[in-house]
Amino acid sequence: MPRMTDETLAERLRKILAGRRAITEKKMFGAVCFLLREHMLCGTGKPGFMFRVGKAQHARALRSWIVLAEDYVSALPPKRRSR
Repeated sequence: MPRMTDETLAERLRKILAGRRAITEKKMFGAVCFLLREHMLCGTGKPGFMFRVGKAQHARALRSWIVLAEDYVSALPPKRRSR
């Protein structure tokens, strides 16, 4: 899968955040960031998306991503072993 550009990722975030109140957009850290009442909410980064969840939420956020990935991958058909 080709790597998405920062602008492509930013456009995806723009669509998701469209219509939400108090969201602004600003170039920060060499990327596009979205702010909620002037506090960074999310944005694009070198590896992909970045979301500001705070230290107390890191484990919870990681568990959420793992659960989503596990749900998706567990539904895939088994791979054939190469010989």
